[in-house]
Amino acid sequence: MTMTTNPNQMLDGNSRRLELAPEDATPPANIPTDATLPSGGALRNGRLSLDALPANLTIAIDGPARTGKNTAGELVAEAIGGVLVDSGRFYRALTQAAVVAGINLDVPAAIAQFCRQVRLEAHLDYDGGQVREAVVSVNGVCFGKQELNAIGADAPKLGKLAPVRDMVNLALRRLCGTGRVIVLGRDMGARVFPDADMKIFFTAPTDVLEQRQLQTTGLPGVTQRLAADQNNTFCAAEALKIDTAQHPPAAVCDLILVEISRRFMGGGTSRSTVAE
Repeated sequence: MTMTTNPNQMLDGNSRRLELAPEDATPPANIPTDATLPSGGALRNGRLSLDALPANLTIAIDGPARTGKNTAGELVAEAIGGVLVDSGRFYRALTQAAVVAGINLDVPAAIAQFCRQVRLEAHLDYDGGQVREAVVSVNGVCFGKQELNAIGADAPKLGKLAPVRDMVNLALRRLCGTGRVIVLGRDMGARVFPDADMKIFFTAPTDVLEQRQLQTTGLPGVTQRLAADQNNTFCAAEALKIDTAQHPPAAVCDLILVEISRRFMGGGTSRSTVAE
């Protein structure tokens, strides 16, 4: 069961909600806070045994734009010795390649035709971060993160086209199953990796997302981006739903690591509750 997301919407059925408490709240036992985490990472540095963690894991992190998927995802990947795979990077690379080729992004048929003719590939490498991640190339031309940032607003024009999504999803699946992989997107757990070992969904109020957008790009646009992505943003019913508005990424990462420990190593206590 899947459903279109709303940043403030509760989950149905057997879904579980993992909330971050306000900074002045008293956390339950066994849940680290920034104040009790040396360098923001006692769990990462001391309590998570990589030898006890399965060698192959697929952890899907979904959510709207500016909910912090990349930042927290990189921290989690670093902590578990994994790699980071951002589905948005594939769409941005195809968008950039289409622009270079002179494709009119307002003509869906032209986009689909272009994408059917290109070779989409990815390899794992460091690209300015702390972990290996999927670096995307189109017809052998590699695109880095900085180069793709400016094209992000146009990427939904490709993301809403089924043939393009099928192409990207196939490339994504080729990267999973050979290690601990953190995959990021809007429908990773619900559609692309329905059998993912762990599914997480990030939310935050729209005003917080808009503020992050302004801080990152200097321009507004989250409301339009949410509308453009709405039909391709899904939350798996069994996903942990995390509100990222209350804590910095390091605290979000530590909550995820607590859940990883609980699920795959038999330790820790999950700070999650069953939604009514």
